[in-house]
Amino acid sequence: MSAHPDLFCEKHLLKPRLVRKSLFYYDVRCRLKNCPHEFVTGISEAVGLIGSGGIFELQRDRIYINLWSESDKKAGNADIDILEIRDTAGINYDYAINAVLVSLKNDAPRPSGYVRQIPVVIYGNPPIPEGAMRILDHEFGEIRHGERIKC
Repeated sequence: MSAHPDLFCEKHLLKPRLVRKSLFYYDVRCRLKNCPHEFVTGISEAVGLIGSGGIFELQRDRIYINLWSESDKKAGNADIDILEIRDTAGINYDYAINAVLVSLKNDAPRPSGYVRQIPVVIYGNPPIPEGAMRILDHEFGEIRHGERIKC
């Protein structure tokens, strides 16, 4: 993994882990057991989205993953480096932010402080209720306001 640090499982949206095979040999695997899928290489940053259309999109060395489906009212799970919240009509941001937080925290193999290390970037002026902003401030890393959308 040190030779290929920018790997990402496209099927499960997770970063790999090292599995010891013998005394000196490790295997690089998806965090989900028995995942036979190949890794996407060259991913330096995984961006989780609330308020975007597609499931995921690759752009250069970034992968953009939609963590919220408004039509299904379901949150997805992924190993992300940044959470972006975009101004999109028709989204209940209070519900979406809570559901994404629960999904990220309920992934047992993650370290306990994982979510607290994820910065949040807010694009546009989404109608985020005060309670949801407090949750973002308390549970996630720093909150920044972006000026332009990159994908």
